[in-house]
Amino acid sequence: MASAAFESQAADLPDSEENHNGVTSSASTASTPPNHDHTDGPGPRVVDALVDLDHKDQQHRFPPSAHQWRTRRRAYSLTDADRERMAEVRAAQWQQAYMEENKHLALLPAFNRLSTIAMMVEAKEGTGRHRKRPKWSSKTEYMLSCISFAVGLGNLWRFPYLCYENGGGAFLVPYFVALLLLGMPMFLLELAMGQKLQMGHVRVWRSVHSKLSGLGVASAILSGICALYYNIIITWAIYFFIHSFSPVLPWTEGGVDAADSAKKFWLEEALRQAPDMNGGGGWGISPLMIACLTIAWLMVYFCIFRGISSTGKVVYFTALFPYVVLAILFVRGVTLPGAVEGIKYYLKPDLTRLANFRVWSIAGSQIFFSIGISWGSLINFASFNSQKNNIFMDTLIVCIVNCGTSLFAGFVVFSVLGYMAFKTGLPIDEVARAGSGLAFVVYPAGLGTMNHAFVFSILFFLMLICLVRI
Repeated sequence: MASAAFESQAADLPDSEENHNGVTSSASTASTPPNHDHTDGPGPRVVDALVDLDHKDQQHRFPPSAHQWRTRRRAYSLTDADRERMAEVRAAQWQQAYMEENKHLALLPAFNRLSTIAMMVEAKEGTGRHRKRPKWSSKTEYMLSCISFAVGLGNLWRFPYLCYENGGGAFLVPYFVALLLLGMPMFLLELAMGQKLQMGHVRVWRSVHSKLSGLGVASAILSGICALYYNIIITWAIYFFIHSFSPVLPWTEGGVDAADSAKKFWLEEALRQAPDMNGGGGWGISPLMIACLTIAWLMVYFCIFRGISSTGKVVYFTALFPYVVLAILFVRGVTLPGAVEGIKYYLKPDLTRLANFRVWSIAGSQIFFSIGISWGSLINFASFNSQKNNIFMDTLIVCIVNCGTSLFAGFVVFSVLGYMAFKTGLPIDEVARAGSGLAFVVYPAGLGTMNHAFVFSILFFLMLICLVRI
């Protein structure tokens, strides 16, 4: 189509000396820019960017000869309309060549392809508002950022309980099916969009279609709202972390047993809830909790204030330290009495649950929640990569690490839950909890009954701070 457009539009040019001498459109347009009053065609800004890039490539490959200098001087005799038409023809040829090299753009609507190409040209040249994006200092920083984002609290306090509640080992069947059919393809898609287009997630969706820009905006707003929620969890973890620097942990006293003491400390000291629904307000604002919230927001700021330069360094700790703590807690947990019974409850398969559609739905939602797709962060991470990076291998590594962490965290959690059931004489059903009840009540209560409890408590809550997605 580009060649046909060239022939039809070149035939309209005046019969001048330039046409007989074979003046190329790149030579003519390089000397004089096209008329910006012309409204037809791809638009003056796009034409300028495309033709200018083409002219620079031509200069790099073939230095101008004496004949080219003469033809360029004669090109000044062309009218503005002639130069505009020749520029449009050359832009169409350049677009066709670019589309052949980047066949994925054929999926875009026709009226939106040229704007996408123009943005990529400007990004390549480092001009305009589409300046060249910075790159990760190393592949390790990028991979650790993806792992740190994917592996979070859901792996520790949500997956083990869901696995236990929905068939034990049988739950792994719908979990891995959802990972292969839903999680990994969408994870790969987000990395591909960010890496190929070299844009943030808001501009990526706008480049696909102008009416899809709301997807990027919505995901940004949703991420901001969830950041408020996650920062509250960081605040609680910091609060418990500070109270862990005591030979006698405060949540091990004041109750009938360890579990009751931990629950009382969580509700009355940390949350400051009212005694009952008709008891009015709670016990007022805690100055220490306000200080912890301030520390949490300062941590967020110092993690991201220099973009990937600071984030890439922080993830060396936030991505790797949780695995050190999980290994320590696993070794300590499996040596406790009752730990084996807890692990049996965790993985004991109930194949009849596979016939329940709700189990498959829960497995799919856990995959979406766990690996962090549809938030926009994966697109942003990949946009700082080289376009030649192997995203298929990245997807495979991150998803395997994420699922392996979930399974391993289940052993860490249920070994302590089995120990708590042994200590209290209660069945696992009454001890097991999910969410904040596990992280701030049951597990701290179990840690409080061990030797050197404050050491394990410090490590555990520092790990929680690292696992929260910032």
